[in-house]
Amino acid sequence: MVRLRPRFWRDCGAWNDRVVGFCIFAGLASTTYATIHYDRPILILALVPISLLFGLVGGFVIIYILCTYFARDSDD
Repeated sequence: MVRLRPRFWRDCGAWNDRVVGFCIFAGLASTTYATIHYDRPILILALVPISLLFGLVGGFVIIYILCTYFARDSDD
């Protein structure tokens, strides 16, 4: 049987996976960049909690996609 997509993802089984941490970091970095770029440091007070939430949810969505379509089987 030919597999059409690669199977490379192995889930660690916890919510604090590296992907979630990276998404939270990327959200914070983009928020910090936006506040510096637009020269509005007061925006960081509103955008940091929002970026943390979006990073967490975005990480969960990416892990869901990886586990659904690219997870290794137990026989791999």
